[in-house]
Order: sequence, then structure tokens, then C-alpha cells
Amino acid sequence: MVSNCFQQVVSTCVSNAPRRTAALVVGVTLLGACADSTSPRATPDANTSYSFSADVNESAVPAFAVMYINPDLAGPVPNPDVNPNSSCFTPDTKDTQTLSPVGTTTNNVHTDACFFDSARSQKLDEPASFESRGVGVISACPDPDGTGPKVSILSVDKKRCFQSGYQDNGLTGNDEFHARMNNDGTAGMQRVVWCYDPENNGCADSRVKSDTRINWVS
Repeated sequence: MVSNCFQQVVSTCVSNAPRRTAALVVGVTLLGACADSTSPRATPDANTSYSFSADVNESAVPAFAVMYINPDLAGPVPNPDVNPNSSCFTPDTKDTQTLSPVGTTTNNVHTDACFFDSARSQKLDEPASFESRGVGVISACPDPDGTGPKVSILSVDKKRCFQSGYQDNGLTGNDEFHARMNNDGTAGMQRVVWCYDPENNGCADSRVKSDTRINWVS
């Protein structure tokens, strides 16, 4: 029974990208929850280790990371402080936003990102993390492909969002990474760092990263 559950976890948590071999490293707690068929399936968080092997094709490792704030022109409330042309090619990386009413995500900020090859001609599908520093939290860390093999993991404190690849679900925004930031508490600066994170251990040791800043005001 353990082997069946382990296979289920692997198929859910590892990207099926054809150009690399992926390996899953899981703690005893995660496997222990699968000891019998009646045990609930473990829900991994950002402290669970997902380790991806080095890419045999070094050119597939991202050369550039670009993060931008999405103006949300197609949303119910466009973001007026963001350049309407903001994108991975013309990024607007600063925003001033009013605090959301307490207990809501009304004024959440849509933050997107892309990896590029050295020629900046191709978007790359590689594991990445968003990290929130200062005030505010990550309010949305969407799964990249719905019921597919990719995974998203939001930490318990909502300060880190790991995604095993870019969005690939046939909807608007494909080939990019997406997250939303929110603050319904204290005014101040929220710095968001996004990085290449094949070890799912955060951005501190990553050399391929980008950042945005949101000034939350009352």
C-alpha cells in the first residue's frame, strides 16, 4: 500500500518536463501518512523537499529571470498604478496599492514572471519560487496545470510559493508563472523575489532571480 501511495505523490508533485529527469525527496512524515489505504493523503508545504536533478543540457537552465506586475486589464478591477503594457518584455516592477479591507483580498496584486534563455528568445519551463518579504503575504499560488503532473506549494506562513513549472493549462497566461500578493494589515513595503529554485529551498542561493516592490498605503 505504501508503494501505491508513494507513486501517487510522485506523479502529482514532479513536473513531467521532457528535458530533465526529476527525483522526489520526501520526509518520513509524508510517507508515514500513506501507511494504509485509510490514511489521509499528506498535503505537502514549502518545507517539503522536492529535488530536481541537474539538467544534462546546460542551455536549458534559465539565463534570465523577469518578474512584472500585471495591470489586470482583463480583470474586474484593473490596477491603475501599473503600466498597461507591463509584461515579461516591458516589466513594470513597482506598484502603490491601497490595503485590502481586513479579511479580504480585494486589492490583491497580480505578479507574473518568465524565465528566458541566453538569447531572450525562448521562455523556459523550470521550477521556481516567489518569496514575500516585509509586509503582506502571497494570497494565491495557483497550480500550473490543474490536474496535470505539475505542483504548486504555498508555505504555511504564506511567504513562499513554489511552482514546479510555468502555467500550462490552455488558458490565458500560459508559459508564465503567476502569483498574487495581498495585505489587509499594516501599511509598508512588500518586496517580492522570484527565482530559479530547482531544490525548492528558496531564493537565497539562486543566481537567477528578479524582484518587484509593492508600497501598501492606508
